[in-house]
Amino acid sequence: MYVRNKIAFHRVIHALLLASIFFNTGCKQREKILPENVPPSPLAKLYISFDSTQKITKSNYIDAQFDFFPSVPEEGDTILSIAGKIKGRGNSTWVDMPKKPYKIKFNEKKGLFNLYAEKEWVLLANYADKTLMRNYLAYQLAADIGSPYPPSLHYVEVYLNGKHQGNYLFTDQVEVGENRVNIPELTPSYNDTPFLTGGYLLEINARAPQEDEPYFMGQKFPIQIKSPEAPSPEQLSYITNYLQTAEQALYSDDFADPVKGFRKYFDETSMIQWFIYSELFKNIDSKDFSSVYFFKNRNGKLVMGPIWDFDLSAGNHIEHTESTDPNGWFVLNSYWFGRMYQDTAFRRNVKSHWNLYKPSINAVLSNIHKLSEYLDASQKANFLLWPNFNDPSWAVPQGYLSFDAQVKYLTSFLERRMAWMDAAINNM
Repeated sequence: MYVRNKIAFHRVIHALLLASIFFNTGCKQREKILPENVPPSPLAKLYISFDSTQKITKSNYIDAQFDFFPSVPEEGDTILSIAGKIKGRGNSTWVDMPKKPYKIKFNEKKGLFNLYAEKEWVLLANYADKTLMRNYLAYQLAADIGSPYPPSLHYVEVYLNGKHQGNYLFTDQVEVGENRVNIPELTPSYNDTPFLTGGYLLEINARAPQEDEPYFMGQKFPIQIKSPEAPSPEQLSYITNYLQTAEQALYSDDFADPVKGFRKYFDETSMIQWFIYSELFKNIDSKDFSSVYFFKNRNGKLVMGPIWDFDLSAGNHIEHTESTDPNGWFVLNSYWFGRMYQDTAFRRNVKSHWNLYKPSINAVLSNIHKLSEYLDASQKANFLLWPNFNDPSWAVPQGYLSFDAQVKYLTSFLERRMAWMDAAINNM
């Protein structure tokens, strides 16, 4: 139902075999601007040029030129040159971290890496994640188990006005669209049923009251409306009432009733999928804080997804001691899922889905090994540029002073986490 374009790991291995050949031919004309102390990377390269008198900010786009050099034929045989715009993105990642994430917007729809054509894309810096792979691993797991509309995933070397910025993850903008969250896009005139019933793209976001986008309050947290961007009064009233009625049903005496309870409003399968990967990674934002996306199709229920923002997961935030312990529940203690888990049938369904998805869950560990090999040259270049593994400005795990040490820490955390969850779910 939710088919998305995603990287399979056989393509990563294929890329390793072809990268050196294609790299030496396809990108030769740009290598003269590589810093001398940065070893060559086999990844695709994205050169972004703009007026050096202008500064990239989060507030406004500035004009830019994008030159894309694929590393292997599977990423596209053609070197692309595209006009567009660039600005900053993110919250703490933009304000607190020296390696910045970006949002880019082409003047016409284009697809890098042989992807579908779209105007807006995201470049994730992954600065706080010293393995560079937590987002990739979580997004890939979400795709493998069939979670709705997981973002596409492609690593790329980014250059700003010829200066290397390091390893980035080129991925989708979370938005309504045929190739993204494929639900109807409401206009202000859609105020009658059935049009009024969807689609809505929503986000649990604790920062919503301080931001400019429309939002409303649920029982425990703000719900930001990502689409429609400017809901009509009727649309705002409809989705507010629907969400509040859903939460009332969830906390009613009949919450487990298959007809009158929470299943009348929440899509159970997507809830379980989201719960499994969020709990497995112990993602700190997933516990009712931010980047918790869900949507409502026309005449449909609330569906969880797409997955987003997992750089501070799998033990990667020491200020949240609860999330760095591979044992114990975390997301389960959130407002929606804690109540759902009190239902015997829901717990039984979590157990059946966990065991169904176990091959994909176990594959996360082998994917870590494949990615560490694939990213070897790129990570060396990245950490010459951003060498602080014990960054005092961000609460990353301390004492793991190399990429290899960080990868071992991540692997150990997830090995122990999988074992604990497997026992907890199957022995409940």
